[in-house]
Amino acid sequence: MSQHHEKRKAFMFVRYPEASGPKSIMKHLGSFFIFHYSYDISDLLKESFSLVVIPGGTAKKQAKDLGSEGLAIIKKFVSDGGSYLGICAGGYLACFSELKLLENVEFILPKKKSNFKGNIKVSLSKQTEDSMENSEATVYYQNGPVFNVGNDSNISILATIVESGEIEWPDMIGKPCVVYGRSGRGKVLLMGPHFETSKGTSQLFVTFANKLIDET
Repeated sequence: MSQHHEKRKAFMFVRYPEASGPKSIMKHLGSFFIFHYSYDISDLLKESFSLVVIPGGTAKKQAKDLGSEGLAIIKKFVSDGGSYLGICAGGYLACFSELKLLENVEFILPKKKSNFKGNIKVSLSKQTEDSMENSEATVYYQNGPVFNVGNDSNISILATIVESGEIEWPDMIGKPCVVYGRSGRGKVLLMGPHFETSKGTSQLFVTFANKLIDET
């Protein structure tokens, strides 16, 4: 991947850009994108952006604050060829019926409401592993989406949970936690765990994001 390219513009829908997650995203992807951030999704229409980022938070609140009009703006942006990066809450949001960016991807939930946080171990897909030194990684998880992927060859599973650590939710083991696919003319990358802030996973985060940067 060449570093010699003109930076594209990315829009982050975020209320608190100084939080660790948004700051880390902008730091790790700053070589590729000039970031604009606000909590007004209509700003996405004001410039020629190639990426929209929805970071961590609370997906239901994000959906409420976006409203049907805001969700429609995101859906059209992706359908028309834009890229979507959803992390934690942003991953849930992409699976809500009002947005539904990847038709054959759903999230699963524990049987009772829980507050799960801690390090988990994930297995990387062969494609991802080839660009990293290891086939597994330890990453911080905090109530993010764990996915069910339907029988659809158009969805790439980039990482799968293999150990839940101290998190008492055995159903998460063996489930995808990073998925990639196409939506209309656009590209969609959803991450459950926080690769952007976990120790030692920043390069892995960029490797995942390269699906949105490089792939045609």
